[in-house]
Amino acid sequence: MNFFIIFFSALLVVVSGNARATDDCDAGAACIEQNSWQVGVAIGIGGRTNPLVDGDTIPFVLLPDIAWYGESAYFDNGELGYQWQPTSDSSIEAFVVPNFEKANFSFWHVSNLLVPAASYLNASTTPPFQMIGGQQDVEPEDRRLSVDDIDSRKWAFDAGVRWQWYRDNHHLRVMMARDISSVYDGFHAAIEYRYYARVGNWQLTVAPQLAWKSRALTDYYYGIRARDAASESLQYDAKGGFQPGISVHASYPLNKKWHVLTRLGVTRLHEGMTDSPVVEDSMVYSAFAGVAYRF
Repeated sequence: MNFFIIFFSALLVVVSGNARATDDCDAGAACIEQNSWQVGVAIGIGGRTNPLVDGDTIPFVLLPDIAWYGESAYFDNGELGYQWQPTSDSSIEAFVVPNFEKANFSFWHVSNLLVPAASYLNASTTPPFQMIGGQQDVEPEDRRLSVDDIDSRKWAFDAGVRWQWYRDNHHLRVMMARDISSVYDGFHAAIEYRYYARVGNWQLTVAPQLAWKSRALTDYYYGIRARDAASESLQYDAKGGFQPGISVHASYPLNKKWHVLTRLGVTRLHEGMTDSPVVEDSMVYSAFAGVAYRF
């Protein structure tokens, strides 16, 4: 029963306004026709590394993709939002979404259950995602703290605004979001550029990104307090910082419904996180390879 409750909650929250609604949408474009559903699923193998001490790699095996766009309101893999006067060149959206950081502390998080992989068939990408390796210099044992031994971090929900610009093979996104659940009382922001290209029948997307995590956000999730550790030497006040990342996606059509799908991503964590006793990796990786089906 808990699984179905969590999975249903996942349908009401997560990721990024990936597409835009238009009256006339070609099959290969990063858009969805107004008042229509986009449903897909990807099946394959992959995962996202967990940077926390004793954190388990999150497996990617079955990745659903569910979105609906009306004339203004939309639902995109759980993100609920509203678009103001979208055009073929730009859009502005207000949205509500759960904060991603909780996903490092619990497998049963929306970001670990719903990853919009199938939407890459429309040449769009996800928010910062991260696979296997990339450790920083290992801290001495007395400076490391297992995620299994600290106090549980709460779910947080953010409200934000996103501006998107489209032109030919170029796509620019600027986003800012703030906690509305009074959990961490901070904010985060990101700017991302995507370039789309075709190599033969392959559709490629390259997406560098720069994110900012505020001090309040970082300190709530990665700061260490007396409730987390008996030793005063392990207590830690985290600061905010910038996190650069890049992802590369490729899809190849087998027929109208089926595509081969691959993706790789890497994010460098900022020092406010990596200096925490509960964090042992400075780089976070993700990878996936499989096939995707569009209903």
